Amino acid sequence: MADVELTAGCNACLGRRALLRGAAGVAVGAAVGAGTASSAVAGARWQTLGPLSDVSLGSGKYYEPGPGQRVVVTRPRRGEVRAFTGYCTHQAGQLEQFPARLIQCSSHGSQFRISNGTVARGPATRRLERYEVRVRDGQIQVR
Repeated sequence: MADVELTAGCNACLGRRALLRGAAGVAVGAAVGAGTASSAVAGARWQTLGPLSDVSLGSGKYYEPGPGQRVVVTRPRRGEVRAFTGYCTHQAGQLEQFPARLIQCSSHGSQFRISNGTVARGPATRRLERYEVRVRDGQIQVR
């Protein structure tokens, strides 16, 4: 498979989120800045999560690239890959269910669209933070 650069903006650092989550008991992530790219995983280098073939078209999969780190990768359409924080914006529940083109929180049932991370159903009121993502040699990479 040819290298394909598929990127999405990154609004906050997953390592920062994990730190806040541990310190406060709840993820209290705020955007680092509009349009500012920061790291989804420790460091600014691309980190390989796994093969693109593991993420079904029209669905998603969660990854835990390191301690306290959680990333959700989705494939809304052929040729599109998105990466989001793996924690709900409501009360930091884990995002690990993918019903009907949605990402669902296992704690309170908030749902987010796989295409852009916007809220489809509450109680969450804020969209998911997005991370940079690309596919190289068939492997999903984030930073």
